[in-house]
Amino acid sequence: LDAHNAIFQRMRQQMEVARPESISLTPREGLKLGLERLNFKMAKTFALRVLASDPYDAPANFVVGMNHFADGQYGRAENYFKKCLERRPNDPAVLNNLAVSLLRQNKFDEAETNVCRALEVYPGAQEAKRTLESIKKAKTEAKKMPYFPAGTTGGRVGAGMGTRGL
Repeated sequence: LDAHNAIFQRMRQQMEVARPESISLTPREGLKLGLERLNFKMAKTFALRVLASDPYDAPANFVVGMNHFADGQYGRAENYFKKCLERRPNDPAVLNNLAVSLLRQNKFDEAETNVCRALEVYPGAQEAKRTLESIKKAKTEAKKMPYFPAGTTGGRVGAGMGTRGL
Protein backbone atom coordinates (compact mmCIF):
# COMPACT_ATOMS: atom_id res chain seq x y z
CA LEU A 1 0.00 0.00 0.00
CA ASP A 2 1.23 3.46 -0.75
CA ALA A 3 0.34 6.82 0.77
CA HIS A 4 -2.13 7.58 -2.04
CA ASN A 5 -4.15 4.40 -1.61
CA ALA A 6 -7.67 5.16 -0.29
CA ILE A 7 -7.81 2.08 1.95
CA PHE A 8 -4.43 2.95 3.43
CA GLN A 9 -5.58 6.53 4.04
CA ARG A 10 -8.72 5.36 5.91
CA MET A 11 -6.70 2.91 8.02
CA ARG A 12 -4.22 5.63 8.87
CA GLN A 13 -6.97 8.06 9.87
CA GLN A 14 -8.62 5.43 12.07
CA MET A 15 -5.32 4.74 13.80
CA GLU A 16 -4.69 8.46 14.35
CA VAL A 17 -8.00 8.92 16.16
CA ALA A 18 -8.06 5.54 17.89
CA ARG A 19 -8.47 5.80 21.62
CA PRO A 20 -5.35 4.52 23.38
CA GLU A 21 -7.35 2.42 25.83
CA SER A 22 -8.82 0.50 22.89
CA ILE A 23 -5.34 -0.38 21.65
CA SER A 24 -3.16 -2.85 23.51
CA LEU A 25 -0.01 -0.89 24.31
CA THR A 26 2.74 -1.30 26.83
CA PRO A 27 3.08 1.65 29.23
CA ARG A 28 6.18 2.90 27.39
CA GLU A 29 4.46 2.59 23.99
CA GLY A 30 1.42 4.49 25.28
CA LEU A 31 3.66 7.14 26.80
CA LYS A 32 5.50 7.54 23.50
CA LEU A 33 2.22 7.77 21.56
CA GLY A 34 0.88 10.43 23.94
CA LEU A 35 4.08 12.46 23.63
CA GLU A 36 4.05 12.18 19.83
CA ARG A 37 0.50 13.52 19.80
CA LEU A 38 1.34 16.13 22.47
CA ASN A 39 -1.62 14.73 24.37
CA PHE A 40 -0.37 14.94 27.95
CA LYS A 41 -3.68 13.84 29.45
CA MET A 42 -3.63 10.62 27.46
CA ALA A 43 0.07 10.08 28.13
CA LYS A 44 -0.39 10.55 31.90
CA THR A 45 -2.19 7.22 32.26
CA PHE A 46 0.78 5.43 30.76
CA ALA A 47 3.35 7.66 32.48
CA LEU A 48 2.05 6.72 35.92
CA ARG A 49 2.49 3.04 35.05
CA VAL A 50 6.05 3.68 33.86
CA LEU A 51 6.85 5.62 37.04
CA ALA A 52 5.64 2.71 39.16
CA SER A 53 8.57 0.68 37.85
CA ASP A 54 11.05 3.52 37.16
CA PRO A 55 10.45 6.64 39.31
CA TYR A 56 13.11 8.65 37.45
CA ASP A 57 11.98 7.97 33.89
CA ALA A 58 12.46 11.34 32.20
CA PRO A 59 9.58 11.29 29.68
CA ALA A 60 7.13 9.98 32.28
CA ASN A 61 8.12 12.64 34.80
CA PHE A 62 7.84 15.30 32.11
CA VAL A 63 4.31 14.19 31.20
CA VAL A 64 3.10 14.11 34.80
CA GLY A 65 4.76 17.49 35.41
CA MET A 66 2.99 18.98 32.39
CA ASN A 67 -0.35 17.65 33.66
CA HIS A 68 0.19 19.24 37.06
CA PHE A 69 1.28 22.45 35.37
CA ALA A 70 -1.88 22.49 33.23
CA ASP A 71 -3.92 22.02 36.42
CA GLY A 72 -2.18 24.97 38.09
CA GLN A 73 -0.34 22.76 40.56
CA TYR A 74 3.03 24.42 40.04
CA GLY A 75 4.73 22.96 43.12
CA ARG A 76 3.90 19.44 42.02
CA ALA A 77 4.96 20.23 38.46
CA GLU A 78 8.25 21.54 39.83
CA ASN A 79 8.91 18.25 41.63
CA TYR A 80 8.33 16.16 38.50
CA PHE A 81 10.42 18.45 36.29
CA LYS A 82 13.27 18.21 38.81
CA LYS A 83 13.04 14.39 38.74
CA CYS A 84 13.15 14.56 34.96
CA LEU A 85 16.36 16.59 35.17
CA GLU A 86 17.99 13.77 37.17
CA ARG A 87 18.34 11.86 33.90
CA ARG A 88 18.23 14.76 31.43
CA PRO A 89 20.07 17.60 33.18
CA ASN A 90 20.44 19.66 30.01
CA ASP A 91 17.02 19.28 28.40
CA PRO A 92 16.01 22.84 27.44
CA ALA A 93 12.27 22.06 27.34
CA VAL A 94 12.33 20.66 30.87
CA LEU A 95 14.51 23.52 32.13
CA ASN A 96 12.15 26.07 30.60
CA ASN A 97 9.01 24.41 31.97
CA LEU A 98 10.64 24.18 35.38
CA ALA A 99 11.47 27.88 35.17
CA VAL A 100 7.86 28.77 34.33
CA SER A 101 6.62 26.62 37.24
CA LEU A 102 9.03 28.42 39.57
CA LEU A 103 7.99 31.79 38.15
CA ARG A 104 4.34 31.01 38.91
CA GLN A 105 5.41 30.37 42.53
CA ASN A 106 7.34 33.67 42.68
CA LYS A 107 10.67 31.84 42.95
CA PHE A 108 12.28 34.31 40.58
CA ASP A 109 15.98 33.62 41.18
CA GLU A 110 15.65 29.86 40.83
CA ALA A 111 13.45 30.35 37.75
CA GLU A 112 16.04 32.62 36.18
CA THR A 113 18.85 30.14 36.90
CA ASN A 114 16.96 27.34 35.14
CA VAL A 115 15.91 29.33 32.10
CA CYS A 116 19.48 30.61 31.71
CA ARG A 117 20.66 26.99 31.73
CA ALA A 118 18.13 26.25 28.99
CA LEU A 119 19.51 29.14 26.94
CA GLU A 120 23.08 27.95 27.46
CA VAL A 121 22.12 24.56 26.03
CA TYR A 122 19.98 25.98 23.22
CA PRO A 123 20.68 29.70 22.69
CA GLY A 124 18.05 30.01 19.97
CA ALA A 125 15.14 28.80 22.12
CA GLN A 126 12.48 31.48 21.61
CA GLU A 127 10.23 30.07 24.32
CA ALA A 128 13.06 30.28 26.85
CA LYS A 129 13.82 33.84 25.77
CA ARG A 130 10.17 34.77 26.39
CA THR A 131 10.31 33.05 29.77
CA LEU A 132 13.41 35.01 30.74
CA GLU A 133 11.69 38.27 29.80
CA SER A 134 8.64 37.26 31.88
CA ILE A 135 10.88 36.52 34.86
CA LYS A 136 12.65 39.87 34.56
CA LYS A 137 9.33 41.68 34.31
CA ALA A 138 7.91 39.80 37.32
CA LYS A 139 11.02 40.57 39.38
CA THR A 140 10.68 44.26 38.55
CA GLU A 141 6.99 44.26 39.45
CA ALA A 142 7.65 42.40 42.69
CA LYS A 143 10.16 45.04 43.77
CA LYS A 144 7.47 47.70 43.38
CA MET A 145 5.03 45.84 45.64
CA PRO A 146 5.06 46.52 49.37
CA TYR A 147 6.26 43.62 51.49
CA PHE A 148 3.79 42.01 53.86
CA PRO A 149 4.86 38.98 55.90
CA ALA A 150 3.09 35.75 55.04
CA GLY A 151 -0.42 35.60 56.47
CA THR A 152 -0.82 39.34 56.87
CA THR A 153 -2.76 41.87 54.86
CA GLY A 154 -0.66 44.92 55.62
CA GLY A 155 -3.59 46.52 57.40
CA ARG A 156 -5.76 46.48 54.29
CA VAL A 157 -9.27 45.24 54.93
CA GLY A 158 -10.32 42.41 52.64
CA ALA A 159 -6.84 41.83 51.27
CA GLY A 160 -6.35 38.41 52.87
CA MET A 161 -7.52 34.95 51.97
CA GLY A 162 -11.12 33.97 52.57
CA THR A 163 -12.70 37.33 51.79
CA ARG A 164 -14.43 36.16 48.62
CA GLY A 165 -18.12 36.95 48.70
CA LEU A 166 -17.96 39.56 51.48
